[in-house]
Amino acid sequence: SGKTLTITANANNAIKNSGGTLNITAENINVNMNATGNSGAISIQNGGSSNIININGNVNLVATTASGSGNAIYGIGIEKSKDAKITIKGDLTIKGENDTWGIDNGDTGYGASNWMNTGTNGLYTDKGQILVDGNVDLKVNGSAVVAGWADSSRIDITGGGSIVVNKEITQDASQAQKGNYALEAAGGGHVTMNYKDGQVGNNKVNILGNIAMIYPN
Repeated sequence: SGKTLTITANANNAIKNSGGTLNITAENINVNMNATGNSGAISIQNGGSSNIININGNVNLVATTASGSGNAIYGIGIEKSKDAKITIKGDLTIKGENDTWGIDNGDTGYGASNWMNTGTNGLYTDKGQILVDGNVDLKVNGSAVVAGWADSSRIDITGGGSIVVNKEITQDASQAQKGNYALEAAGGGHVTMNYKDGQVGNNKVNILGNIAMIYPN
């Protein structure tokens, strides 16, 4: 506490929990990931349901992967781990220097979905739960907050803040058009912002991008 932890990773993960509970505490946690493949900067992937990451402190994150390679990337995510949890007790910033994209893979049309970009995300879960107990400042060249494909998927942001995504409709290699969303709950997922303990907050919220609740066919 009171210190700064900086993690620079030239790898496909910066912080990854494959089992048990991982606790990180510092006043500021800076994460900078430069990946070359499918990647998640702070992640729980295909793990047991009890996997947990607890971060106490403000998180500043920037993550990129090889441009034009069709690689998926997210800043904070849980893949196929039903009861896994990532909790950040502090503010979350995902933004590059000089107000550039905080998450970018150079190919915003990438993703398995035929209606939205699932390949470039700020926060992503397809089964587990992500809690940001603080404010956010997100700038994502893709979709910023995505929870979907299971009723157990949820992302909760208790505070307010700013979310900016690339507004342009993009195309993947098959020329399928895909949109980017600031907040996206799909296929049974749950997303909340400026909401805590059953009460709506009075935080300022600025969103530049679409909000969607979609149950795909």
